[in-house]
Amino acid sequence: MALKITAQIGTDLGITSNAYIRISDYQISKQAASATFRIEIYQSQPESGQTYGFGTSAKNQQIGDALYVSFMKPVEKTVTSTRITGYSETQEPIEETFTETVTVPELDLSGIEATNIFAFGYAKLKTKLQDLFGAGNVVDC
Repeated sequence: MALKITAQIGTDLGITSNAYIRISDYQISKQAASATFRIEIYQSQPESGQTYGFGTSAKNQQIGDALYVSFMKPVEKTVTSTRITGYSETQEPIEETFTETVTVPELDLSGIEATNIFAFGYAKLKTKLQDLFGAGNVVDC
């Protein structure tokens, strides 16, 4: 599984219009509620070492070395609270009840539970690459 960028991009190894991008490994942090996918970029598929040996990985500043994916999603919740809004003539607090909608982060593992971790990572990586280089310039390999 990999992705190919057909647009011309610059790397530290030169310019290519056949960049071959793959996820080499990943790390899931329960504490940070996130996953980090390490990305390898090659000038072409043959240079990735899939057909012979191991190739030399390139670097591209836009793509970066890793893709960070948070498992937190914003969720709107309705919260009711009581606040002191003033004091009476006898200095007793005047309380009013307020209801407001707040956005809070909530753990969401549904994306990785529905598929394998690499399929999840490649879907996120493909979205990132399409945002950077255009949907028509990113091909599944």
